[in-house]
Amino acid sequence: MEEAIGSSFDRCILDLRLNLFQFTVGENKMALVPTATAAANHNPTLDRLVYFEVKGLFQEFTYRIPINTEKRVTAIIAPNGSGKTICLRLINSLFQQQWSFFADIDFECTEYHFESGHRVCVTHEPKATDPDEALNSLGLAFAIITPDGENSVWRPGSSDPKVARSLPIERYLSFLTRRSLNQYVHDYTGVSYTLLEAVETFSPQLPPTFRSALYGDEPPALRKLIRNIDCHLIETQRLLILKDESEEAYRHARVGLQRSSLAISKKAELAPEICTGR
Repeated sequence: MEEAIGSSFDRCILDLRLNLFQFTVGENKMALVPTATAAANHNPTLDRLVYFEVKGLFQEFTYRIPINTEKRVTAIIAPNGSGKTICLRLINSLFQQQWSFFADIDFECTEYHFESGHRVCVTHEPKATDPDEALNSLGLAFAIITPDGENSVWRPGSSDPKVARSLPIERYLSFLTRRSLNQYVHDYTGVSYTLLEAVETFSPQLPPTFRSALYGDEPPALRKLIRNIDCHLIETQRLLILKDESEEAYRHARVGLQRSSLAISKKAELAPEICTGR
């Protein structure tokens, strides 16, 4: 456990609450640790993700990541730059309905396998060359396969190629300034968003008609799978910082920057307390 979790609090956590897992990623390893009420609150009628697979990631990597649903801890070890964080984001993007993220990542296909026998497969399709159509079509196909083998395919995109021009996004998000047809800039943070990224990021502040206008209606089977699992990705460079007993010792002598005194053994000791919320 210490080796799997030791340096895992440095970069990000993926928490699939109804799966009752937390995915943590370190410099060269990822770990999946249980949330606070794993055994007590698990509802056997709810679905769970049992493994994730991505093929042709960056035209180089293929991964099949099984989730240990019995021991509730899954550790994944891989070198830096091999796509560990991208895998977390691909999992998170499905459950957060961030479809534009899939369009930006180079992969052959991704597959999500659920305990119920359902599968979701995401593949790329040729993108439209017309600027208006390209803005409203992601070039993605979501195949939802039921345990009985029934296959339905959903392609997120608008039936009206000019729908993006008519969405009054600034009326609801006054802090965004439109710089071009497909670029918005946050007035306070300076972060730039495409129209799709803005709608996905600030979806709670927008009418539901915005998503349906851009993507169409999601298939009921896909919507049910998404709603069964509450998934959150938390990204950070340092989740835990323990101060030395002496504040002077904790400050860097030359530039006054804080340094971390987290030892692998200390992180492993704290992991159970963090997971149980104590």
